[in-house]
Amino acid sequence: MAGVFALRDASFPIHGIMGAVNRFPQSGAVCKEKRNETGKVSTMDKKKWQIGAAASLVVPITALLLWREAGWSLILFVVWTIAAAAAAVALERRHGREQTIRMREHSNRTLIRTLSHHRHDWLNELQLVYGYLRMSKSDKAVGVVERIRERMNHDSKVTHLGSPELIAYFLTFRTLCNTMRLDVEVEEGIYLDRLFPNSDKLPDVIIGLVNAFRRRAASAEVSANVLKVSFSKLEKERRLVIALGYEGELASIDSLESELNGLLDGWGTIASEEAGAEEHTKAHRMAAHIPLPA
Repeated sequence: MAGVFALRDASFPIHGIMGAVNRFPQSGAVCKEKRNETGKVSTMDKKKWQIGAAASLVVPITALLLWREAGWSLILFVVWTIAAAAAAVALERRHGREQTIRMREHSNRTLIRTLSHHRHDWLNELQLVYGYLRMSKSDKAVGVVERIRERMNHDSKVTHLGSPELIAYFLTFRTLCNTMRLDVEVEEGIYLDRLFPNSDKLPDVIIGLVNAFRRRAASAEVSANVLKVSFSKLEKERRLVIALGYEGELASIDSLESELNGLLDGWGTIASEEAGAEEHTKAHRMAAHIPLPA
């Protein structure tokens, strides 16, 4: 039986984190702003050096034109050109290394923040167990332990979805997004890498669907914004169903369904059903139906 996986209690996979972090263009503003500023300065320096190296060729070219008969002018031109090209290549490699280091540092910060969140939540659960045991309320302590066991089981289902980038995206969501909560439910036996063995684009499609809601999620002042994503498989119809249930404040609702269909890009279709909810909030139910490959 499928169960709701609260991402605040997830274990964290390392693979795919760099790609997952880049899926939050409007989250982690401070970290990303610093990263972009650093990258912009480095790119400007690289361009200046490249322009300088190219401009320096004026010297050997001028010498070659003025002293055409002299053999040393040709030698100067060849050596100077090789040196300028080597300098440009070395600068390009250095820039690539620096960019990789910056992305790794940003990913490490995200990893540390995520682990810190999970550690805090697990400690809260352990404190509950400890408190119930001290009060001799073993039945309630057993209930908390059972809840932990169920969450670990749900964690396992999510971490076996088959896409490191998608798993990392789900597990870092709480760390990088503060406008809505994401709950994921995975039916037993859902392995995307096995259902779609020849495609690596489906994780991007799923991430895009979630981001469409995230970008529209308003600040949760009255009640929490929650997006529940459920993965299930219809054997007879041979299709994967990704149910999207959102509760809370949502902006630009009219364009949501068309955007979701555009994100699917031929993978499947979106079926929607809107239901009323409490005052100041609305519930939106949508599902992406994706045919399985033959």
